[in-house]
Amino acid sequence: MTLGIARLEELMRANQTLATVYTLKEQLQTLWRKPDEDAMRQALNAWCTLARATPITPLHRYAQMLQRHADGLCAYARFKLTTVRIEAGNVAGMIRKRARGKPRSGLFQLHNWPCRRWARAEAQSSRTCSSMKA
Repeated sequence: MTLGIARLEELMRANQTLATVYTLKEQLQTLWRKPDEDAMRQALNAWCTLARATPITPLHRYAQMLQRHADGLCAYARFKLTTVRIEAGNVAGMIRKRARGKPRSGLFQLHNWPCRRWARAEAQSSRTCSSMKA
């Protein structure tokens, strides 16, 4: 048994809530391997019933959200389509922006307006910071 698995088992013995959530997470992952839409819907309903039977309130809310989206989730069994490629493109674009030093937030840009003005002027005229007195 590896150290990671042993540590996980030790934590699960010490924390019943963690053990419950971990077990339900593992059961929910089997949903994607169901052969058809009806089997997937039955498995989803059974999982939601289990989640609502626990005393863990966030699991109750999560089960309600899954039930609201059951049609879309169960459509996966029929079409086998996901948004993985779209999401991968979003992540790749975000990584490229961060690598170029572009901030993620418009608020950050507003607070650093003088720095952006300096950066534009620096790029246009190749002046140094000490020679630029605004």
